[in-house]
Amino acid sequence: MTQQHRLGEPGVRRTTLGTDGSVLDVGGGSLPKMWWILAVCAVLLGNTLISLGLLLQKRSHHTRVAVDKSDRHYCGIPATSYCFSPQWLAGLATFIAGHGCCWIGLAVGAQMVMSCLNCWCIVVTILLAPSLFNETVSLFRILAVLVLVVGCVWVTLSGPRRYEAFTVERFQLNVANEAFLVVTACTVVAAMAIMAVPRRSRSAKVSVLRLTAGAAICAWYSVLAAKCFSGLHFTTWHDGRNQLGYWQTWAAAAFFVATSVANLHLLNLALAVGDAVSVMPAYESMSLAGQIVVGGMFFQEFSALDARGHAWFWTGVALVVTGVYMVSRPEPEAEWLRWVVIGSKADDGEESLEESGEEGAQSEVDN
Repeated sequence: MTQQHRLGEPGVRRTTLGTDGSVLDVGGGSLPKMWWILAVCAVLLGNTLISLGLLLQKRSHHTRVAVDKSDRHYCGIPATSYCFSPQWLAGLATFIAGHGCCWIGLAVGAQMVMSCLNCWCIVVTILLAPSLFNETVSLFRILAVLVLVVGCVWVTLSGPRRYEAFTVERFQLNVANEAFLVVTACTVVAAMAIMAVPRRSRSAKVSVLRLTAGAAICAWYSVLAAKCFSGLHFTTWHDGRNQLGYWQTWAAAAFFVATSVANLHLLNLALAVGDAVSVMPAYESMSLAGQIVVGGMFFQEFSALDARGHAWFWTGVALVVTGVYMVSRPEPEAEWLRWVVIGSKADDGEESLEESGEEGAQSEVDN
């Protein structure tokens, strides 16, 4: 039977029953509360850099199409090879740096909490998109951001804070979890159904939704694999129990790389077709829901909360989801809520440039 403790409490040795009935020592030790604060700060900084990197990549798509629309080349490079654009590469470097920060936070923080903090990307996107793409942010969107911030703070304060040394033995037990396997099987079926939509029946909105959903599903398992890999590294460093000599550790790392590449590619295609202020909220909402369910089941984090803890935690999650919904939905009819707070209306030339860029990007996706 596994014993658990929260950050800063005296450390104990923990044991759990293996699949064959044997007792496995999964180790553990005391961690100061400062580690939890570091995890939260690392994830917030990482998501700021991730959002900035994605916005730079989206900007490269618009620049590439506008610079040389006639022969579909950019700086002598075919337009389909967006990954060779200098601006896109700068965004990729920022994107990777952000994931590095999140990787540090995932080693200690509970995935249920860290996943909610990923919505910080939406806040950064809304604040930076007007200056990069001549987009506007209304008072209603600002209120949605405030709801998001309150929800993130609520989840951080009410979510589980336990630290449990993550070992290869525990990794094997978690992979064999029946609830996790059922959710994964359902996810595979849903992904196949999404990808099976006939090309002829795809409108621009359907293409954006399909690409965004695919990117979100990849994010579920990318974050899960990243937490496994970082947790094994942290156990090796903090507890002095080497977990890097097992093939499972590097299998998790390889799976993380594969799902991250797929996530990045699909999200780039979605950003090339749709607006940043629409794609990112939809992506974050789907990503958030999946990461909480899949990660909570895999790492058995739901068991760390009692009935009262669940009530407080899910209230915070509801606030985050409400904020995401407010950002994603059409603006209300009330004029005072539609008042532009950040940015200004683009002129006709700029709007036509945006439209031409999106049409060119849509043709690339369909092809």
